[in-house]
Amino acid sequence: MIDIDKLNEILTEYKKHFNNRWNDEKYKWQAIKHFQSHWNIEAANFGRMFEYATSKTANLLTSKNFYPREMIINFAKNDNEIVRQMFRKLFNKNEPLSERIELFQDTSETLRQKYDEGTVKNQDSNNTGNVAGVLLYAKTTENITPDFTFNIGGNQIQTKTLDLNTDFTMITKQLDDIAFYYFGKCYACSVI
Repeated sequence: MIDIDKLNEILTEYKKHFNNRWNDEKYKWQAIKHFQSHWNIEAANFGRMFEYATSKTANLLTSKNFYPREMIINFAKNDNEIVRQMFRKLFNKNEPLSERIELFQDTSETLRQKYDEGTVKNQDSNNTGNVAGVLLYAKTTENITPDFTFNIGGNQIQTKTLDLNTDFTMITKQLDDIAFYYFGKCYACSVI
């Protein structure tokens, strides 16, 4: 269970810095709202729905040499129903998360091998092995915390628990540590 009083303290601190960050962060909230308003896994044309629902994501679904949004759009153009099923299975909370992620990646790789004609760009084209992901969770009073590192198909996926029951500077440090681990750079240090 989350301590509501502590959460309110965190939100108060966040609001203090909000105006300084809003111009750089607004598009993220708009992208989430747009996605939530337009996501429909039962859409007649799943690929077109996915493309439109994610159309406001800008750089959120791309990084350096990886373009997962475009990859999914291209997969859906070739096999709309398989891609729909990939997301159904990915969002099935009755299965372990690591299995859902691995199945999604395996199916993606199968589709990439089947349909890639040089247009699918979400592969480690430089063979660096630098493919990774992080899922963040708020720490609760539960004894179990999802802090794990998975190596799935040679890709590192981590689940991290953020302790929100601390002051705002410590929360920022937790996020900075994650960013530093992956990028060797503290992003928030230049903002606050």
